[in-house]
Amino acid sequence: MTTSTKTPPPPAARPPVRTGGPSGAPNTLGAAGNSLDPMRILRVYWPWLTAAGVLGIVVGIGAYLALSFTMPKFASATTFHAKPQIVSGFDPLNMTAGDSKELPIFMETQVVQMTSDMILTKVVNEPEFKTTRLAKSFINDSTGLYDSAEALKAVRDIVNAKVVEDTQYMTLRVTTGMPKDECATICNIIAQVYLDNFKSASQADTRSKLRNAEARMSTLREELATIDRQMENLLQGSGITAFQQKDSLYQEEIRHLQPQIVVLRDEAAKAQEQLSLYEEMSKNSLVPETIRTEVERMAIVQQQDSAILQEKALLRALQEKYGDNHRDVKRRKSVIRALESERETLIQDQTRELFESTKEGLRTSISRYNASLSELMTRLNEAERKLQAITKALNEHENLEDDRTQKNTEIAELTSKIETLRGILDGPLRVSQMAPAPIPDQKAFPRLVPLVAVSTFLIGGLVGGFIVLREVQEQRIRTPQDVSALPRTRVVGIVPELSMDPSNPERFETASRDRPQGVIAESVRQIRTDVLRECRKAGHKTLLFVGGMPGSGTTSLVTNLAMNSAATDLRVLVVDANFRRPALHKTLGCKAGPGLGDVLTGKAGFEQVVQTTDVQGLDVIAAGEPENRIFERFTTAAMADFVRTAREKYDLVLFDSAPAVVAGDALAVASHVDASVLVVRAYSEKRGLVSRLRNQFGDTKAEFLGVIVNGVRASAGGYFKRNFKAAHEYQKSAVSESAVGRKRKKGGNSGGDNA
Repeated sequence: MTTSTKTPPPPAARPPVRTGGPSGAPNTLGAAGNSLDPMRILRVYWPWLTAAGVLGIVVGIGAYLALSFTMPKFASATTFHAKPQIVSGFDPLNMTAGDSKELPIFMETQVVQMTSDMILTKVVNEPEFKTTRLAKSFINDSTGLYDSAEALKAVRDIVNAKVVEDTQYMTLRVTTGMPKDECATICNIIAQVYLDNFKSASQADTRSKLRNAEARMSTLREELATIDRQMENLLQGSGITAFQQKDSLYQEEIRHLQPQIVVLRDEAAKAQEQLSLYEEMSKNSLVPETIRTEVERMAIVQQQDSAILQEKALLRALQEKYGDNHRDVKRRKSVIRALESERETLIQDQTRELFESTKEGLRTSISRYNASLSELMTRLNEAERKLQAITKALNEHENLEDDRTQKNTEIAELTSKIETLRGILDGPLRVSQMAPAPIPDQKAFPRLVPLVAVSTFLIGGLVGGFIVLREVQEQRIRTPQDVSALPRTRVVGIVPELSMDPSNPERFETASRDRPQGVIAESVRQIRTDVLRECRKAGHKTLLFVGGMPGSGTTSLVTNLAMNSAATDLRVLVVDANFRRPALHKTLGCKAGPGLGDVLTGKAGFEQVVQTTDVQGLDVIAAGEPENRIFERFTTAAMADFVRTAREKYDLVLFDSAPAVVAGDALAVASHVDASVLVVRAYSEKRGLVSRLRNQFGDTKAEFLGVIVNGVRASAGGYFKRNFKAAHEYQKSAVSESAVGRKRKKGGNSGGDNA
């Protein structure tokens, strides 16, 4: 037993347990696309689709030959030309102006008429029709009576009429069996019956419309005479010209009165507002300041103010001469106080009188405003009343004039209408037959190309639908895309089937060592790169690889991955935790025991069970002696100690476990390791199983890194095969160039030595 002395990197902090794998896309050969890839389906099922196409063509040709012999159909058609309405542009039927929609409606109506029971009933009773093979088939052999009702049903089924789009043409088509000239005969009979009926109906309708138009013309002339009399009476009774002049006078008066009324209303409102304010001040014994100011400007108050000023001047002179205590000074002060008191009394009396007179003046103004306003309103109402009467008379005259104009217009239209109807009676029909229906020179049914196309489409559609249904209902994992389609599931990598590797490795278990330039070895390298990147990112060192079903190739994948990882100068340990069918020791050429089972039961120590291999940096621990392979020991503390010891001594520890479907050992081991990877074989495990296992391992302590798809086949659309081949050719070329370089270098060195 040997182990590398390389110092392991310090472990990073363990991340929290995740319920979903990484979301990044795998870096694998050909891992792209949708789960239902049309190109893949075409490449896989192209033989089926080709066979369906060939079968469709054969069936179509066979159906054509059979139908041509048993029930051929011949068709003949005649064309009718419909002319626009004549001259005036009015519709004689509805008596409304014609427009661009009239002709299409007319043509659609005639198409319905051609195939109506009225026309076809006349057709089946025509003597010429009764000579046809179709009519003879409805003659009772025993009675010799002709069944026209059944003949009518048969004719309905063989007649078709339609308008040729964006033209003035209509086609009548009849389809019958043998003989081939019978369809042309029946088509011409129907055309002749239709034209005869159209001519008769058109002339009868035209005469009826002409009588209606002339009666309407007489009524309009009487109504026009009545209107003229009413207008004349209105002019004689009042005179429209005088009314129009008075109308202008009254309008002018209204325009003149309305602004005056507005001004008077404003003035009255202002005066009323001022009076209300003064009344309120009177109740509170208040006087407007403007009134008091006006009183103080009165002459009597000014005289009182002058007397007070004179006394104050004498008082100052006496104070300067005698001082404040002299009797003359005191007497002057008494006089001044008396004058000031008299002044205040005078102001109050004058203010009261002026305030009352002001309020009385406002009352007078309000009364005057209201009187003027009443007078103006009376004049305004009278003017408006007279204006309304005049307006009514004018409107009545205008209405009569409008009615007269309308009647004259309708008379002019009716005049043109009558001329048009008379022209229709004398002119050609609006519908004419372009040419008689010809005898057909080829069958209308069956037609080779449509039959082949329909049969090919139907058979191809059925086969295609079956293929799509088969693909949709397919539950097996076939490609990496099937895994990627599962929720929260990441594809770690893919490994092709052994037969797809162009390097032809003899054994899948050691393909990385035996054929390092092979496609399998390259696939393992890509898986190693992805796995180690995730491990370094999260500080993982112990990984569990578990297969979904037996035969998924977990052991072989672990062996190749271990050899590949050891080549990167890592200390790698492979542990066989498959106590059911251990195989790692056989693959790596080691002993079956002692191994993991012996360590877990305490029969051996860690160092005693480690076995070296011929691959540098790779050690292996087998499953152990059969009697010590106890499944329950995976859940013990001994297993946890074993994993911890392995993590301390090695850079990477890979565990191989029993398939998850047949045993629960993998879930027990997953509770001790850092991460887990699920290995599934293409066309083996189903999506439901993979999804369930993904959820189970996602709920364990170990981080679920994703799924490796093993045994991918070239039938998956051709993508993998081309990519695998390209990868092999590229590496083969690189190896060849390297070999040539070494040979040249060796030759150069030899030449130097000889020299």
